Amino acid sequence: MSNLSGPIIVEEDATHFLVSIHYNDRHLAREIYGRAWNGEKRRWTWKKNQENYKKLTEAFREIAHRFAISDKNLGRDSDENRADSGIDDGNLADSDWGFLPTEDNYLQLVQLKRIEDKIDEILRHKDASRNNEESDHIDEENEKIVDNKKNSNADTLTQANEIVASMTSDETFNELILRREANQSPIQRLHNKIRDEIKSFRDVEDEEVHRVLTESFQKRGKSYKRPTELSLVQWVWFAEEGEFYGKKIRGYQDIYQMLHIFNGIRVTLEKYDQHNEEMRKIHAVLCLALGRIIWSKIRLRSTDEEGEKIKLVETK
Repeated sequence: MSNLSGPIIVEEDATHFLVSIHYNDRHLAREIYGRAWNGEKRRWTWKKNQENYKKLTEAFREIAHRFAISDKNLGRDSDENRADSGIDDGNLADSDWGFLPTEDNYLQLVQLKRIEDKIDEILRHKDASRNNEESDHIDEENEKIVDNKKNSNADTLTQANEIVASMTSDETFNELILRREANQSPIQRLHNKIRDEIKSFRDVEDEEVHRVLTESFQKRGKSYKRPTELSLVQWVWFAEEGEFYGKKIRGYQDIYQMLHIFNGIRVTLEKYDQHNEEMRKIHAVLCLALGRIIWSKIRLRSTDEEGEKIKLVETK
């Protein structure tokens, strides 16, 4: 799956299967029945049994960065053990928003899931209603302005990626930035690949990243503002602290500085773009060109993996 926001890790401990997955891809885990969130390990968990092994295998084996679970010595599904729980799943009516008294973790999760689904449905209706009301107050002239702005941005990025692609022979890189997708721009796809490569350089928990950055900021007499979710900025700082790609040497390209400039231009174009068409095109070309240099410097593993796939296809 090429549109993942981060690597998926599937592993196990003595009692549960554990899945680490990026917040943006959490729907893949939420679709698998029987899940529970382990806040300490920051993993989605499923009890170890044959049924859950089968479901996780079908969902993640082909797309996981690491898939390390086994079906050896697994028992049957634990549904039989729920018979004496005191509450039948069928008793949880759709109109029931609260908890029925139970100490069964599974049934507590079922009730929470139903409440969560109800809230999601209400929010969807609310957003749709608000969007309809707002659209009724936009006149034809404003609609044209919005459409022209979107088309202009899309045309600018298309021209920029074609310019950069014409200067490089890296087929994997060119395929990435030339690919046409409705939900992601070439720059955002490149950003995701670079971010995921930095994250996969060293297998660490988010807490370890925050700890390293907190200590780094304290040494410089500064305060580290902990974000709700790690972004490319924090990962670049972390890579710099760990010297992932070597030390900064005077007279040589500073890969960490290039990463920060790349991300700054990306944010300008994707979120706060107030430039005219000429400057948008210049910024887009600069961002993609920087991304190509970064791509070669940090040697994305995805390049090697996709290259091997291409070779396999050609030999068949």
